[in-house]
Amino acid sequence: MTPEAATLALWGAWLASWMVAAFWSSRTEKRSGLGTELFFRLLLAVGVILLFAIPRSAAPRAQVQLWRLGSALNWTMVALAIVGFSFTWWARIHLGPLWSDFGVTKKA
Repeated sequence: MTPEAATLALWGAWLASWMVAAFWSSRTEKRSGLGTELFFRLLLAVGVILLFAIPRSAAPRAQVQLWRLGSALNWTMVALAIVGFSFTWWARIHLGPLWSDFGVTKKA
């Protein structure tokens, strides 16, 4: 497995688990404005499309690579991604049912 494949697998697992975990959140009593919510949902959709929907084989061959990292540093970056995902889950578990997805909301 390459570091790129490991990173994509981590993102996919995190995204799937994050969406499933939305079901244990408490009912929202008051939401932020519609414009704010749509903006963040649009950003999420664009991020998912950029990460998963563009096949690597469709990338232009004449792509300019700004830098090349060694194998050890690539795997260190995968480890940092794992630390970041672990932190998001720690925060979500700590907030429990009071967690909200895109902004500060009043929960029941």
